[in-house]
Amino acid sequence: MKTGENIYSRLFALANQAKAFREVFDRFWIEEPTRRPLAHHTYFIREVSLVNAFDNFLFLFCSRNLWSAGGTGAWATSCGVKGPLKSLSNGDQIDQLITLLSDHPEAATKILSLHKTEVEVAHMTYELDHIANILDLFSRSMKEIQI
Repeated sequence: MKTGENIYSRLFALANQAKAFREVFDRFWIEEPTRRPLAHHTYFIREVSLVNAFDNFLFLFCSRNLWSAGGTGAWATSCGVKGPLKSLSNGDQIDQLITLLSDHPEAATKILSLHKTEVEVAHMTYELDHIANILDLFSRSMKEIQI
C-alpha cells in the first residue's frame, strides 16, 4: 500500500518533470515557428492534457467545495488534518501544484496519508499513473517530431 510520503514524492516528481518537458516544448515553440505545424498534436497535449492531468490533485488540496460540502473537511479534521491548503486560483495547474507541494509538504503528505483504504489507494495510484501516461505521450510526441 502506498503511503502519503510515497504519493507526495511521486506527485512532486511528476509535476517537476511536466514543468521541465513543457519548458523544452515552449523553447521549441518560440525558436522554431516554421516547424509548429508538425507539433500540432504535441501542442494539444501540452496545452490541454498535460495541464488537466494535475487538476484532480489540485482540487484535492484546494477545493473549498470539496472540503466543505463534500465532507472532506469534517473527515480530515476528525483525523487531525486541516485544509484546504490554499484557494484555487486562475493559472497553470502544474505551477500551482509545485508551489503548493513546496510550500506545504507536511500538510500535503498528511492529506495524502488520509487515503488508506484499498479503493482510495487504487484511486490515488490511478491518478498518478494517468499523469505518468500523459507525460510519456508528451515525451514520445516531442521525440517523434525531433524536439
